[in-house]
Amino acid sequence: MPWLGLQEALLRSRTMAERVQWLIRLRWLAAVGVLTVGLAARYLTPVRFDFRCVLIVAGAIALYNAALYLLASRRVWDKAPEQAIPASRMVIHLQIIADLVCLMILVQCTGGLINPFIVFMVFHMGIAGIMLPRPDALLQACIGSLLLGIVALLDVQVPSLRGQLLGYPLEVQVDGLPIASHPLYVMVIWLVLTVTFFLTVYFASGISQQLDEAYRELSVAYEELHKREAAKSQFMRVVAHEMRSPLAAVTSLVELLDSEEPADTVSQQVHRRVRARCDAMMDMVDDLLRLAHVRAGGELGGVPETLDVGQVIQATCAEFDEEASGKGVRLEADIRGVAGATVVAVRRDLRDLVANLIGNAIKYTPTGGSVRVTACREDSQVLLRVSDTGIGIPQGEQDRLFAEFFRASNAKRVAAHSSGLGLSIIKSIVEKIGGQIRFESREGEGTTFEVRFPEGRPGQ
Repeated sequence: MPWLGLQEALLRSRTMAERVQWLIRLRWLAAVGVLTVGLAARYLTPVRFDFRCVLIVAGAIALYNAALYLLASRRVWDKAPEQAIPASRMVIHLQIIADLVCLMILVQCTGGLINPFIVFMVFHMGIAGIMLPRPDALLQACIGSLLLGIVALLDVQVPSLRGQLLGYPLEVQVDGLPIASHPLYVMVIWLVLTVTFFLTVYFASGISQQLDEAYRELSVAYEELHKREAAKSQFMRVVAHEMRSPLAAVTSLVELLDSEEPADTVSQQVHRRVRARCDAMMDMVDDLLRLAHVRAGGELGGVPETLDVGQVIQATCAEFDEEASGKGVRLEADIRGVAGATVVAVRRDLRDLVANLIGNAIKYTPTGGSVRVTACREDSQVLLRVSDTGIGIPQGEQDRLFAEFFRASNAKRVAAHSSGLGLSIIKSIVEKIGGQIRFESREGEGTTFEVRFPEGRPGQ
């Protein structure tokens, strides 16, 4: 199945399953609501009716809702799209039909067509229009109209089957007949509600179709963006590989020149500048390749495994001890809160995520400052914080911080040569492992990066 078709099928399957679940939850409330309203009408109003019918209908709603729950758990939830979608549609049909039948029984036993709760049929038509294709929704409108017609016919032909709603203002007689059994009244109510059913279904399904069409257009746009992103990653890999060889050759030549007889001062300075530029370009090439590999996923992105978060953070912090002490920056780590915590990720990804955050913090923190790394568990997630007392990020530039090749203006003054890809790599890694990243920063005071990612367990 094409990528777009697969994504659309998966989304539709998930949406239908969520709709089934929502209707089931709503029906539990409906059962309680029927009973509550019945009790309130019986004891708080002068209206009198057969309360046994209310109890029977509330119990019936609860029973068939439990049956629908079992049916959905076996036929809908956690099933493949080709099975879940038609099963969801069937369950929604059954739910609406069962609701309409119960509503008609309740109405017939408590006043017939004068019962105000008959308007809840319109609510069900709206649900059908939103949740089902238009032909299916129109079928529900026909069923609703048929059930309403049966009740209307019974009220006219067999008035004794209608439960009275004594004390209700509309429980009166017109031309010697109860108004609920008067042919003209019954015909008008049936006609008005039938037209309302079909109009509700028509407009609701129209809105639903527009939303579906908008989603399909968005999916097409997303697929195009996905293809362009893949093409860009491929281009980055090709360019990086093509640049690596000549840069390595230039670096080797400079090293060879340095190994020869001592050169004059000017030549040494030129060699150092050439070497520095080559090293900077090589770093950028490496970052380009790393970013392309992370975004590519699959074999290029590495194989995920269950990793001990604390061990990876501790080992990565140890790599920067010498750099931090050499610059006069205090590096602290408190990872006791993640003892035994694991995450499913590519080892290099997790290491690079932590290393980039710590490396940036040390790079942009002046001598005498501090960098603090903390990690803990929070709501089945691992929370990693890296805080520094460095130069911070200007407020007006923070919205572009994760853009490729972007560097804050004050960062350029501190470190002239940098790829500007480090935070793009971090963000791509965080998204790859299903996490989130945010930061807080004030220029001249420091920055705190906060990364959350789901905790994994062995065997997940």
